[in-house]
Amino acid sequence: NSQFKEMFKASHFIFEYSIRKLKELFPDSEVHIFYLPSTTSSYEIISHFTSINSDMGIPSIINSDLLSKRHLEVCRKILKTAKKLNVSFFDTTPFLREAGAKGYIHGPKDWAHFNESGYKAISDSISEFLLYPNKHYQNCAT
Repeated sequence: NSQFKEMFKASHFIFEYSIRKLKELFPDSEVHIFYLPSTTSSYEIISHFTSINSDMGIPSIINSDLLSKRHLEVCRKILKTAKKLNVSFFDTTPFLREAGAKGYIHGPKDWAHFNESGYKAISDSISEFLLYPNKHYQNCAT
């Protein structure tokens, strides 16, 4: 847990710095942050435990509530940063979960990346946001 917090802190520092630099180098460009959940957070998990592969490739069993808590923690931190930097934010999680409820959006050869259905769900959701940016979209804070 402390290893996750340290990695997250360092990753977020780099993320925020990168967005600041991007805005500085391209002041006339629109900047949008599109939040993509992890593979497991792309589905509504009903089991109390979930099998995952850790960053080191070591399989692990994790409490699904902890997984959900981490997802919200990361998403909310990125949303907070987007507001702080005055950058638009779009959480693709609801769209991916809706697609994931109808069938797999990852795999079957590579479960860490989207399949055709996943890419369609993500591209359709981002397109909708870009076409209708003033519409209210559900995100990790609502």
